[in-house]
Amino acid sequence: MNMNVGFPKVGEIIQFAYDAAGVLPRKHALEKDFDETAKKTLQKALSRLAKEEGDLGESIQQLIKKLGYLVGGYLTNPRVAIPVGDVLMDLLEMYQMALRGNGTYLDKKGTIKWFIVDCLVGQLSLSVKRKILRFNIEAENYKTPEGCWFLPSVEENRLVFPLEKAMSWIYAECRLSQREFHCPDKTDSMTFAQQQNLESAKYWIKESVVPSVPVLFWNFRRSLESINKTSNLNIKRTINSHQIDNFLVILFIARISTFVSKKILENFGQPFLLDVCEQFVLQYGFVSSDFSGFETDLRNRLKTIPFRKSYANKVWEEQTLNFCDFYDHVQSEFEGTLKMMGEEGRIEIFQNPFEVNKFCGQFGKFFPLSFAMRVQRPELHDLPVNFPEILSEGLDLKNRPNTSVEEIESFENALSNSGIEPLLPWILPWIKGTFHYRRQEYDLAFPFLTDAFDSAKYCAGGQQYKLVNQFVELAAKNDKKSDFERGISWARYVGVEIRHLRSNEMTEVNLNSVFEIMKKAVYATL
Repeated sequence: MNMNVGFPKVGEIIQFAYDAAGVLPRKHALEKDFDETAKKTLQKALSRLAKEEGDLGESIQQLIKKLGYLVGGYLTNPRVAIPVGDVLMDLLEMYQMALRGNGTYLDKKGTIKWFIVDCLVGQLSLSVKRKILRFNIEAENYKTPEGCWFLPSVEENRLVFPLEKAMSWIYAECRLSQREFHCPDKTDSMTFAQQQNLESAKYWIKESVVPSVPVLFWNFRRSLESINKTSNLNIKRTINSHQIDNFLVILFIARISTFVSKKILENFGQPFLLDVCEQFVLQYGFVSSDFSGFETDLRNRLKTIPFRKSYANKVWEEQTLNFCDFYDHVQSEFEGTLKMMGEEGRIEIFQNPFEVNKFCGQFGKFFPLSFAMRVQRPELHDLPVNFPEILSEGLDLKNRPNTSVEEIESFENALSNSGIEPLLPWILPWIKGTFHYRRQEYDLAFPFLTDAFDSAKYCAGGQQYKLVNQFVELAAKNDKKSDFERGISWARYVGVEIRHLRSNEMTEVNLNSVFEIMKKAVYATL
């Protein structure tokens, strides 16, 4: 079994979300909310998910809920904290859709690179804009640094990350140098803690180190408190709670962006990182253009009517929800139109700027222009020679009821000689398992289907419906209850329906019923 091909595992994705958020405390934690026992419990849950033990959907839901709780401990304004969690959920849903619908022949690194360009950038730009609109974050009157402060950029021949931009902006907003900000007291009154805060801040910028959120917030909170209390009148400033909240929100966003940017830089290089940033800016501009008319009209209407604030918030919530539902409908209509064109037809049409502009008139800018960018972008990887033909031949062998041992052996040799075998680790065991299944040799079929199932989860895409159902059925026929439940758990997570269970709840009664049915049922179509 080859585990090198495919998407990163779900446990890796959730662990990355925790690392990117930076809220797992090592020191300066919110002790009342997250003690050592809670930390160990969380680490155990992450470890179980990494091993894909238990109900995947339930485990992920609980871990995301816990992550949201931890983020909310640092971003105390729900108007900001909730959208952060919602954006994460949107990206996780995009990952699930990719697992379900997009097969890959690339290794994990290559698949991630494709996923960033083809799926993630567009979804992130759409999701961020939607949440900013839905939660009316603009009403908080937060100030922000100028330009694309939340993205890395090259300045004076060096790469500057968002955290450095955010920190420099806060110093400027307070009209203080870095030293004055972190060490506001006079030299003879300077504390060791202040000096330590200064050295840490210098280190984060000079070495491009990404601190955890607890450490970052601790440093800036203490420095801001010192600025408010210092006896040094040249440095003393009155920084109110809203300004402090504003600064911390900017730092949080900058820290996440810096963490993710550095990971992209480390794995794919600076040109790719800057290209991704450019694509995000362009696509965020497309969706902002689509939203601008509605948003401007709604704000103007609310200004002209003497609403109470609570009622105005209700109107905003209802109107933006209706608009987002409408935008979802536009997306569905656009995707339906693409489907009717066929793959070759839509590629040809979206190479033509005139045709793209016509679609923009019908569907807005974001969906047509984002799709055109993907179509017109050069392929990141070349399709291996004979890959489609060998895949097609393998599926044909699996589907034919009269496939012979000689045909399977011939295909196995061709697959091995082609060099494509590592890119399709699930196809041969699926063929062999199906061969034994048709002969009702269920004990011989099950090890092959187990191999196929485990190999296919992160790379077989749309082939998973039949494969996972066959694995679950053979687990039942071999009285393997834990494997049966493992297959159903995976199917539920990626959105694959299981025969006889469908959308019914995973109760013990329902599972036992399906288990007994599948022990006896035999299907002609596999």
